[in-house]
Amino acid sequence: MKAIVVTRYGKTEEVVELRDMPAPVVGPRDVLIEVYAASVNPIDFKMQQGELKAVRKLQFPYIMGFDVSGVVKAVGSEVYGFQPGEAVYSRVDGERFGTFAELVAVDEQFVAHKPARLSHAEAASLPLVALTSWQAFGRASLKAGQRVLVHAGAGGIGTIAIQIARALGAKVATTTSARNVELVRSLGADTVVDYQQQQFDTVLSNYDMVLETLGGDNQRRSFSVLKPGGILVSILGVPTAAWARQQKLPFFMPWLFGWLNRGNDKLARQHKVQWDMLLMQPDGQQLRGISDLVEAGLVAPVIDRVFPLAQAKQALLHSQSGRARGKIVIEVKATAA
Repeated sequence: MKAIVVTRYGKTEEVVELRDMPAPVVGPRDVLIEVYAASVNPIDFKMQQGELKAVRKLQFPYIMGFDVSGVVKAVGSEVYGFQPGEAVYSRVDGERFGTFAELVAVDEQFVAHKPARLSHAEAASLPLVALTSWQAFGRASLKAGQRVLVHAGAGGIGTIAIQIARALGAKVATTTSARNVELVRSLGADTVVDYQQQQFDTVLSNYDMVLETLGGDNQRRSFSVLKPGGILVSILGVPTAAWARQQKLPFFMPWLFGWLNRGNDKLARQHKVQWDMLLMQPDGQQLRGISDLVEAGLVAPVIDRVFPLAQAKQALLHSQSGRARGKIVIEVKATAA
């Protein structure tokens, strides 16, 4: 099968290539998906460039990609929820990725039926960003009437997080550039801060939650936006000591993570708020809940550009530019519908 592989750590233009690779082995609980479309996420090029090699060991060459939409080609002997010919989508297992290919095998627990109102390209754009938003809001127990700040509202996560927060009944503020103000308003943002003209922490206050997607100084400033008892949920940075203990990592890792996060802990105490680091987990049941929001017309994908599989390298470079509005999609099967 044709697939986009990484041959070693390095620059995208030097280590990413289209190759013929063996078809995946289908286990008893696996769904073999004929890939119609996949989507690009920052984790794709961060892994490829070696930014995550301290926590994720890779064997080269490996096939890229985590999001997929396609049609069931075959199922394992213990799979009863899906049948060949059905349209499905998934954010695949973090240990068995590889959606930039003509076929991918996915554990049944991470798969859901594709929303009927979406094309494969649209469906492929959703899983990682929608699950991240869903789980972040769950971590914060976001409720109707509460106020949430979603950073980078025109980005892949932001465009979906705004819509899910509105579907939950929350009031949403977001940050973006001037060229994307109308876009984020159309998605449901009540308050929009043009970061090129204003500092968000000087105009926003008393929020129940911040969904932090940028890190660094942006995250440090975000603590001041929260009201006492509020929570900042970040998707960037070092996991918490509590997470390290939960994962039963070596005894020194909780101490190390705690030491590295001492700045966040200090700011949380200072502002009398909470903070957490989210490492999204794939979940087919949650994906079905997201499908319900899509079918109800409450969430709709925002796609920046669609590239054919042979131009996956260009898709990755476009993602790295940071200029995409919404998601970048790779069309694997040209007849995707």
